[in-house]
Amino acid sequence: MYSLGKKIEALRKETGTTQEELAEKLGVTRQSVSQWENDISSPKADKFKLLCQYFNVKPEYFLFEEISANRNGDKEDLSIAEGNPVKQAEQKSKKYSRGKIALITCGIVLGIPIVALLVFFSIIFGLYYE
Repeated sequence: MYSLGKKIEALRKETGTTQEELAEKLGVTRQSVSQWENDISSPKADKFKLLCQYFNVKPEYFLFEEISANRNGDKEDLSIAEGNPVKQAEQKSKKYSRGKIALITCGIVLGIPIVALLVFFSIIFGLYYE
């Protein structure tokens, strides 16, 4: 599993490009490239697009955790890792199905009036028995 920064660094080294050269091609500072490679920050959308063009890779290469040797992102060669945030979000949304959400909503809607009634009666009976 490689992070975005490690993939940028690996491609840069593979092409024999220095941080300074890559920074110049992308119109950023060498420090920006260093921060990307160390996962301190991420490139903005326009720079991300330029990165893909410069290294001749599809965005999927950077976005998914595990990619096969084919960097063009062809579907048959693309392997989505279990740690993929999109896949995790889909699994989480399935976890909270409509039935569970409806049950929680009913519990809240019915629970508030019951608590209010209990407080009301405790006040009335509390005053009555004093």
